[in-house]
Amino acid sequence: MQSLRNMSGEEITQAFATIPQGVSALDIGWNALGEISGAELAQAFATMPQGITTLDLSRNSLGEKSGAELAQALVVLPQGVTTLDLRNNQFEKKSTDELTLIFEAIPQHLACVTLTVQELNQMSTVSLRLLSQLLSHQRQEPDKFAVRASLPCCNESL
Repeated sequence: MQSLRNMSGEEITQAFATIPQGVSALDIGWNALGEISGAELAQAFATMPQGITTLDLSRNSLGEKSGAELAQALVVLPQGVTTLDLRNNQFEKKSTDELTLIFEAIPQHLACVTLTVQELNQMSTVSLRLLSQLLSHQRQEPDKFAVRASLPCCNESL
């Protein structure tokens, strides 16, 4: 897929609508998606093929969006997505209230969310407890859900 940088929300939605149905992994990291509105993100995510199981949204400056805008976008992720990479989106700068909105919106069908160790280390203890509770208790099978922490220098998970 071509770079999404400098595209309008409508153009991004059109690009997502052209993704073939057979695609199961989509890496759209480093595309500055944080520059479009939450409503535009939601519209774009809603057009993605349902067969996508792995979605990489890393390094998109999503932390620049409000908690409400991110929640609006995340709640419509395709039903097939089970693994979501949110590394390096500055979530550590979010308040506990905003993190609550964001992580409550992560759909039930997700089994794994990846953040960096650095992001997790910079979150308050209250935010980390909340993150753990929200992401495990809202799941139908909480023992099968994981938050992965990756080192910033590599792609290996801890």
